[in-house]
Amino acid sequence: MTNSIHLNDLVEVQKTERYKAIIILGNIHSLSPNVGSDIASALEAKYISIVDEFVQNQLRNTCIDTFDPDDLKNTLRELVTPTEEVVVLEGIDMLWTVWSTSMRNRFLKMIEMNTISPYRDTVFIFLILKDDQLMKCDWKNDAHHSPRVMDINEILLGGPQ
Repeated sequence: MTNSIHLNDLVEVQKTERYKAIIILGNIHSLSPNVGSDIASALEAKYISIVDEFVQNQLRNTCIDTFDPDDLKNTLRELVTPTEEVVVLEGIDMLWTVWSTSMRNRFLKMIEMNTISPYRDTVFIFLILKDDQLMKCDWKNDAHHSPRVMDINEILLGGPQ
């Protein structure tokens, strides 16, 4: 792992950036259950599973096929408080797979321009299964030109080792 990124360091940089969202891509094995909660624990961040929200919580009466990026933003406003600095969101791929191309593009634009976050100072980390469209995103942060979209195999939790 010669090009490893220390996630703690990247999150600290993202807190100072204008565009705060990060996407971490992985395959079905690397994004297995508990990866999101493990990352959230390591970062002392809030953890949200969109799957859990649909299955057992607030969204259980919502039709997934009509739930669009604006609905996601409204849901985040209800689940996240303004004092939370970092939020790890898992299970977005469940929505990604049913969204049309225009919905996907809207979601990506919301992430790119930081309008997905209901709060200006919150860093959102989205864990999503690899997808050709997502892998083409080459957004960088301003200060260190660190990537905002990366493979889970490129990150390390914790500080320099």
